[in-house]
Amino acid sequence: MQDRPYTNYRTLLPLLLLSAGAWLRFVSLDQYPLGVHQDELSNIYDGYSIAETGADRFGSRHPAVLRAFGEDDFRPAMYAWLAAAPIKLFGFSITAGRVPAAILGTASLVFLYLFASNLGGPQFGLLALLLGVLSPLHLQYSRVAHEGEEGARDRPLVGGDADMEAIKTVLTPEQLRRPCRTEPAVLDGVPEAE
Repeated sequence: MQDRPYTNYRTLLPLLLLSAGAWLRFVSLDQYPLGVHQDELSNIYDGYSIAETGADRFGSRHPAVLRAFGEDDFRPAMYAWLAAAPIKLFGFSITAGRVPAAILGTASLVFLYLFASNLGGPQFGLLALLLGVLSPLHLQYSRVAHEGEEGARDRPLVGGDADMEAIKTVLTPEQLRRPCRTEPAVLDGVPEAE
């Protein structure tokens, strides 16, 4: 029996959109966005220092918090730790320092598609994926080596009431009341609502 075109469409279109999104996030990482700001370069240099010595540029071994510019300028060390692996593999460069942002940005597109498909069905998932792939802000954050992006991309809806109002304009009241389908492994350890 031959596959129906509808089945191929539901599989092929998300893969094409994800491929386009990955390409947009990885191509010419060293050139776009133009220039490297000081916080981005600071993260890349700390990643280089961690890759080479296991310590940040000030000599703190295995840091959880990094000192930036000045005595009271501290920031999380996660991005520097994530940047250490590509810097070790490819050498100290802007491209190697921005690779973790591109990986996380591409992965967030997958999570966005799965979340939206679970929330509103396959067509809603494709629409959300298309908007995520083409979103200038998402694209910008997926291409800079800055510590603020790795957490924000994991939560596609962070605006609270504004996001809920936007969702209400797309979904019917019946869809909003319908419980989301989640995998049991995702909710391990989370108490069930009563």
